[in-house]
Amino acid sequence: MWFGTKDGLNRYDGSNFRTFKYDYQNPRSLGNNTINALHENKDGKLWVGTDNGIYLYNPVTESFSKLETTTQDSIYITQPIVQITADSYGNIWLIVESQGVFLFDNNKQVLVHYPVPNAHALSSICVDQQNTIWIGYKGKGLYYTSDQFKTLQLFTTQDEKKHFHQRPHL
Repeated sequence: MWFGTKDGLNRYDGSNFRTFKYDYQNPRSLGNNTINALHENKDGKLWVGTDNGIYLYNPVTESFSKLETTTQDSIYITQPIVQITADSYGNIWLIVESQGVFLFDNNKQVLVHYPVPNAHALSSICVDQQNTIWIGYKGKGLYYTSDQFKTLQLFTTQDEKKHFHQRPHL
């Protein structure tokens, strides 16, 4: 079991804990001790969201590498990670504080940035079975998009019957 804390990443094997922390002398260590999000993708890779970007864990070497991929527009992740999730295609979706939503296309190994409005207020992301992307805003409600953020619609009570009958597993 993995536990992310404000003082490092901890792994419990059923008997012992192992703690991983930033070590300025080790370029293969975590780049920050504040762990905000964890996600294991379907390939078994552990994605670690810190206050200093995303790190991927290598279980063979028990080391980390920073995701330093940039978007086609040369944008890279510079802010704390809020949440990590995956869609049914195995792509990784990230909420990055003040930067918005990022998609890491696992097949193409490319990073795509979606500069959503009020990015500083983003709090959560979920991708349902129909690949509709749901994002929550602190104090601003729940929004969804089915067209890769070309449109972003506020979920309202008029939508409730339609969406919850179609998408029972959010």
